[in-house]
Amino acid sequence: DRDYPAPKHNEPDLVLLGCGKEKIGGTSAVPAADLYTGPLFSARRKFAEGQNRPWMILSAEHGMVEPGRPLAPYDTAISDLTPERKQAWQQSVRGKVLEYFDGRSGTIGKTVEVHAGADYVSELNKALTGLGVTVVPAFERKGIGVQLGEYAKGYERPTTVGSFGI
Repeated sequence: DRDYPAPKHNEPDLVLLGCGKEKIGGTSAVPAADLYTGPLFSARRKFAEGQNRPWMILSAEHGMVEPGRPLAPYDTAISDLTPERKQAWQQSVRGKVLEYFDGRSGTIGKTVEVHAGADYVSELNKALTGLGVTVVPAFERKGIGVQLGEYAKGYERPTTVGSFGI
């Protein structure tokens, strides 16, 4: 863990990256940040590491995880989850966000920037409803090619944000 400066104007309190289908081979656990090997996750990770903002990964199998948490390869997408597992995922992520921001009073007014697909953003919004957290999708309804291009040229945050999950 490291200390991060307070966010500046339009910087999020936390950046969340969607996991990736392409993973390292084998069955051994590796740090979560090293598990996902696809080009989109690699671009997301490079972006997050260059921002001087705290970041975590949204995993369909494990919820919200720290980049250094050891994970073994798995083959689960958020779209694979049953309604019951989605609800458990939402509760797990909600608990992790509450823990990260030191409880309910710590979430009010916080901003979470999400670099993930629409299905993850939707489930995250459900998870964070009522916490006062603003969820900002980095690429709302943009294809993978567009996202990769934006990361390659230097993704810039929007100067205005939408309020979701409040």
